[in-house]
Amino acid sequence: MDNICQLCDRKVDKLTKHHLLPREEGGNEEHISYICSDCHRQIHALYTR
Repeated sequence: MDNICQLCDRKVDKLTKHHLLPREEGGNEEHISYICSDCHRQIHALYTR
């Protein structure tokens, strides 16, 4: 299976789950995007919950 980041479209070894709607606000498995760790780190550095 190809691990392609849904944000940057790069092929990576491992993807992380990112909750598009925070769990504290009712997010669940329907609100998940699979992204690389670089993109995940950048999202959390730029945006607060």
